[in-house]
Amino acid sequence: MKRLLREYYIELLAVVVCLVGVAMIVIHVDFREIIVNMVHLSTSVLQNIFLSIYQGVEKYITNFTLSDLFGLIIIILAFAFIYWRVRYRILQRLRWTEHRCPKCQETVHRIHRRKTDRILSFFLGRPIRRYQCVNKECRWTGLRYSHKRSHQEDDFLASKPANGI
Repeated sequence: MKRLLREYYIELLAVVVCLVGVAMIVIHVDFREIIVNMVHLSTSVLQNIFLSIYQGVEKYITNFTLSDLFGLIIIILAFAFIYWRVRYRILQRLRWTEHRCPKCQETVHRIHRRKTDRILSFFLGRPIRRYQCVNKECRWTGLRYSHKRSHQEDDFLASKPANGI
């Protein structure tokens, strides 16, 4: 069934569009009225959501004390410290900097990164690359910290004048 859906997806979509067209001819519905009602309903829901958020923020701000401010600062500093320590621990691990296969000790070469690899690289603030073992029997893939800059950074630095202006 999945193969059938995958193979004939466009044709099935065309049949569904035809059935919708037939239903629109047979059943006389005022689409303008339906659309206007949907817009009114969605705007009233959004208005209620924003009003609730506004009232909650207003209530919190009016009851905000100095101890709340200190608590908020402590929470922010604690999260920053945790982020810094996790980043430090990850970047100091030998397995992240070693450019050899952890299974067979062969050399590894770079392959295309996944979206999650790019997100991790962004949060760590370092170029994290995906590598694959060159050994045909092993074919290990994993992440490593790359000490090299990206091609975009090289191009940017090359375009700047040498005197720093």
